[in-house]
Amino acid sequence: MPPLTLTHRIIASIVGGLLLILVLRLIRRRRLDTALSVWWIAAGIGIIVLAWCDGPLMSLATKAGFSEIRSLLLVAGLLFVLFTCLHMSATITRLSSQVRKIGQAVALKCYGPPKKHTDTSCIESGASESTVESETSNNVP
Repeated sequence: MPPLTLTHRIIASIVGGLLLILVLRLIRRRRLDTALSVWWIAAGIGIIVLAWCDGPLMSLATKAGFSEIRSLLLVAGLLFVLFTCLHMSATITRLSSQVRKIGQAVALKCYGPPKKHTDTSCIESGASESTVESETSNNVP
């Protein structure tokens, strides 16, 4: 199993460094929550460290059955993206549920509970629907 070439190591270090810079800029602008940023900072540092550590990667790739380290890194990156998408989907679901509950609470507070129509005088007297419609349209200002 050949180790990573110098070009691969440099490219991985640049990608990890750019990821760290991007995450820090997003944190400064308050566009990324600090709780989530820990995972992204760990990913950036992990990319840089793993680019320069061949021993643990080779033994892990061999134990996992990969013929090359690059394949292991690709699968690890895809798993990271998959779990990140799953986490974001769960977060979006939770937030949309909260927004729905808040919207319902505001609607109930502003407009009150739904009122039941208990006036059945037009139905009991045998009035037709057109009579009821004309009476209600006359009452509307």
